[in-house]
Amino acid sequence: SLELSGPILQASRAVPPRPYADMLVQSFFDNVNHHYCILYQPSFQASYEAWWSRRRDVSYLRAMTTIAFTSLILRVCSSATQFLPKDGQDRLESELGDSATDLSQLYHEAANSLSDLLPPGVAGLVNAQQLFLGATWLKAEANFVESWHMLADSVRQAQEIGIDTDKSPLDMTGYELDSRRRLWCSLDTWDSNPVPYPSTTLSLSGVCSDAPSAALAKVLENQLGRVLSGTEPGNRSLEESLATVESWMSALPPVFSLHASEKQWDEDAPWLRFQRLQLHCVGYMTQLALMKTALVVEPQHQNHIEKATEIGLLAMSVCEEFFDLCFPHHAKYFMVSFCPFDVAALLCSLLLRDTNKTLSKRAEMVNAVGSALSISFRLRDYTKMGEPTWTILNALVSRLQLESGETEALGNSARARNLGDGELESIHRGQVLPSEGVAAPVSQWQDENVLFGGSTEGSLDLGVLDGVWDWQSLSNEFNL
Repeated sequence: SLELSGPILQASRAVPPRPYADMLVQSFFDNVNHHYCILYQPSFQASYEAWWSRRRDVSYLRAMTTIAFTSLILRVCSSATQFLPKDGQDRLESELGDSATDLSQLYHEAANSLSDLLPPGVAGLVNAQQLFLGATWLKAEANFVESWHMLADSVRQAQEIGIDTDKSPLDMTGYELDSRRRLWCSLDTWDSNPVPYPSTTLSLSGVCSDAPSAALAKVLENQLGRVLSGTEPGNRSLEESLATVESWMSALPPVFSLHASEKQWDEDAPWLRFQRLQLHCVGYMTQLALMKTALVVEPQHQNHIEKATEIGLLAMSVCEEFFDLCFPHHAKYFMVSFCPFDVAALLCSLLLRDTNKTLSKRAEMVNAVGSALSISFRLRDYTKMGEPTWTILNALVSRLQLESGETEALGNSARARNLGDGELESIHRGQVLPSEGVAAPVSQWQDENVLFGGSTEGSLDLGVLDGVWDWQSLSNEFNL
């Protein structure tokens, strides 16, 4: 244990008063935990109740295990605040007197100050869990470099206590072992040592005993990663890799099926809607990543171009559904902003190469790019990913040699999503989106760049994407 120093007291006092902490804990399990499924609500709740009952006990507060759990509470609060529904956000801001953004930052920084006191190997699983949630908080804030470092800290802590080798004391309960496996299932992407999968029948919340566990989606995603990483890239052809992903997608359980999914539990287990689309997105984005690699080697391979187009359009369709489900209070979830942007960037590249206008699905591609522009535009006030993705897509679109009808279709596609929700009231449409019926020459849209209003002069500020997204190859291709 440590002395009850000022930093420990100060950080512990950052936990919000009980009514607000209770609200945030419940919101975390309702809205956030199913992203990664590393916490088991009944177990957390029991420890949480004990923490409140003993929080004035000096010897309890300074124990390493308590410091780790206090940090975990703060991580839960900071993550919950990122994805808080509007009514909860309004209550928190009006009654605590700070913005939800500032409160989330406060909880995160307080957790960091406690976490810094914990060396690897102490406080067991809870320490690894709080580090992992710190990494996911940073990722949602688009702070990718710090997120990567904290994720590495979580991996190191997990390795120190033997999670990576599935080592456990003889007296460890089945639940405790499963909790360790849940965490490693999420960390496994960053480590090469697989452990047995966690239970996919243990309920996270007890909402519905017949509904699939929220952990199932993470297990399925992990299975795909293990299969693809199990063979050296050079030993598997593109066709074999694509077939592997397609087989994984077609074998998804009925509740996550690509076509005619079973939705009987969606009301009682609302996380299923999120996970269903997230898994579909993972499948298509994995295929698209394979196609991008192939196109780097053979950029003019017509079959590759057609296949990439087909997958890109399917991916964008899922991205649109995922955005509609998540916006606005899940807007910070990384895939909501990154996936439509990444798909649209590839489609722009394919359109740029199609100088003879011969792509069979060119019109659908233009519409998909317009949809991605709309998504990025709407995300600008909700996530740090919004502005750079919108700016970059503007720059790419400005270099496309579109026919006048295609330019109008692009604008219509972007406007349709905004007008559908009545969200253009605050937008100066003359600077951002073209008004209905406008069919100015392509040169005017490109020279004046009035279609979506972004500057394409000079070097682009990639913002949070700088260093974590392959801009250079596109920049060279588009002469930006």
